[in-house]
Amino acid sequence: MKKVKKSYLMLIVSSVVAFSILLNVKLASASEVTQLSDGFKVQLIEKQQHNISNVYNPAVPVLDNLVAPIVRGANKPTKNWNVKTQGVYNMQASWGGGNNLYSNYNVTGDVYYPYYFINQGLHDMVVYLKNSSNNSVLYSFTLEKGTSLRYLLSTSSSSSRFYFQFYSSGDYVFSGYVTHG
Repeated sequence: MKKVKKSYLMLIVSSVVAFSILLNVKLASASEVTQLSDGFKVQLIEKQQHNISNVYNPAVPVLDNLVAPIVRGANKPTKNWNVKTQGVYNMQASWGGGNNLYSNYNVTGDVYYPYYFINQGLHDMVVYLKNSSNNSVLYSFTLEKGTSLRYLLSTSSSSSRFYFQFYSSGDYVFSGYVTHG
C-alpha cells in the first residue's frame, strides 16, 4: 500500500511540475511585450492575412482624420484626442506613395491603448508610433499588403501623448483605429 501511495504521489508531483512548465512556456509566448522608451510598452495581439483586391485610384484620395504632408509637412499634430472622453479615434486613407501621412491628433487619456490597422492596398507600408513630446519613434512596424495587425500600447501615465505616421513607397490604402483599454 505504501508503494502505491508513493507512486501516486510521485505521479501527481511530476504532473504538476510538467503542467507548470507548459503553462510558463505558454504564458511567455502569449505575453511578448516590447519595452519602449519613456515608460511605453507595446504588445502584438494579433496578425491576420486578408484577401485584398482593391485597386487604388490616386485621382480620388481619401483622408479621414489624417493630415497630408501638403497641409502639415513634417510637423506633429497639435490637437489632442482623448480616447476616454471622445471615444474611438478612427482613421482611413488612400494616398499616393512616397508621401508621409500623420494622424490629425495626439492620442491621450488612458494608460492602455488597443490599436488596429489593416492595409487594404497593394503595397506594404510602415506605421510609426511617435512620442508627441519629442517626436521620437517609439515603435514602428511594417504592415504588409493585405494584412491587419492588432497591438496593445501601454504607457506610464494617462497624460502621455503619441501619434501615428504612415509611409509607403507605393500608393497605399488603409484603415484603423485606436481606443482605450
